Amino acid sequence: MRGKCPNYNAIIPHGNHNTATIERNYLLSSIRRVGLFSSVANSIIEMIFSDKGIEMSGKDIDYSTSAKETLLCAYSGEELKIGFKGELLKQILENFTNKEVTFEIGDCSTAAIIKPVGEDDKTENLSLLIPMALEA
Repeated sequence: MRGKCPNYNAIIPHGNHNTATIERNYLLSSIRRVGLFSSVANSIIEMIFSDKGIEMSGKDIDYSTSAKETLLCAYSGEELKIGFKGELLKQILENFTNKEVTFEIGDCSTAAIIKPVGEDDKTENLSLLIPMALEA
C-alpha cells in the first residue's frame, strides 16, 4: 500500500538565528538535577541563553523549592529566555550518542531544533521541541 508522505519540511522552522553548542552529557546531568525541583504538574525547565552560557532553573511554587545552574557553552545570538518540558528535553538528549549538541532557536514561540554535532554523512538527525509558556 503506497501513500503520500506528509511534507515534514514544512514544520521545520527556518531562520532560527540563535545557536548554542554544548556538551551533551554536561547538559543532560544539569537537566536531571534542576528537573528534580521543577513543578510536578508541568516540569518546565527555564533556560536563559546568553553570551555567558545557559542559565537553567526549575521551581515548584507549591513546595517552595527551586534550583538554578549556569552552564558554559558556545552561544551566538541575542539573549533569550525560553522554557522546555524537562522530561522531553531529557529524552531527546538521551537518544543522541554524539558528544555535543546544537540548539537552534528563533524565539519563544517557535520550535527549537536540537541536533547532534559531528554526525556522519549518511544520516541526518534532528529533533524539534516546542517551548512551553513561562509564568511572568
